[in-house]
Amino acid sequence: MCIRDRVSTQSTGDFPDSRAKMEGLLAEAQSLTFVDFLLLFLIVVMLYLLLKSFFTPAPPPPPPYKPKEKPVPRNFTTQELRAFDGENGNQIYIGVKGKVYDVSSRPEFYGPGGAYDCFAGRDATRAFAKNSLDEEDLVNPTTDDLGAFEKESLTSWIESFEWKYDVVGYLTDGPNKYVPPAE
Repeated sequence: MCIRDRVSTQSTGDFPDSRAKMEGLLAEAQSLTFVDFLLLFLIVVMLYLLLKSFFTPAPPPPPPYKPKEKPVPRNFTTQELRAFDGENGNQIYIGVKGKVYDVSSRPEFYGPGGAYDCFAGRDATRAFAKNSLDEEDLVNPTTDDLGAFEKESLTSWIESFEWKYDVVGYLTDGPNKYVPPAE
């Protein structure tokens, strides 16, 4: 009698039904199908992904926030401002009500070929107040004859520019030269 027969006789006793059940289980275990292996593989993959999610290291912390350094404002004449029109890689500056804003971050609007490139390098106060792209409003930046609606429009533009762009300087000549607020 071989060892296998002894073990199965000892474990099942002398009951022939138990021995038949054991042999049936062994035969079934030996005949695993492709679907059974596929299910087993999927279970192993799912366990791996689940365990991996628990043991992955935390991402490194983001670098500390460093605010962008604001440029030191300088004075511009309207003639000096003309050089900052975005041509030849220059910065794009626009003057509005005496302040000069750096709009270089939006070259698609104010740069060469942009929809509002006519404002670049100019005092565009009157043009913004009138919501105008006309050359005559860019050549004549006076605001003395503006109506209430146009003044309100200008104020809205100034608030928008203050929020979006850095002030890089002040106009020192022309009708819109900068006058510091009284303290």
